[in-house]
Amino acid sequence: MKLLFAIALHALKTIFLGFIVSMIWNWFIAFKFNCIKLDVITGVGISLFIDALFINTQIMNKLEKLENDAKKDEFNEYDSMNWNIIKTSTLLTIVYPSLLFIAWVWHMFIR
Repeated sequence: MKLLFAIALHALKTIFLGFIVSMIWNWFIAFKFNCIKLDVITGVGISLFIDALFINTQIMNKLEKLENDAKKDEFNEYDSMNWNIIKTSTLLTIVYPSLLFIAWVWHMFIR
């Protein structure tokens, strides 16, 4: 059940990030260089591409954290899963909307 929730949360994060990528692209790149605008689906594809570029770093960081936790002998997979849910929820509710708002303000400023 936790795994399905984590997958659903990651999918929601990717879709939301795709929306932000397409909006920022349309506001800055397409506006300045008069090129093709991106739709949300293309933005999702770009965000998946970015995730794919950095997946190795994420995996190595998680493996290093698991190794350090195992050395401490205080490893609790439930706590680790809760922390990932809190981190993703924070990204979805605070960081990404803030990024979009800052980009929107900047877009209005340079227009």
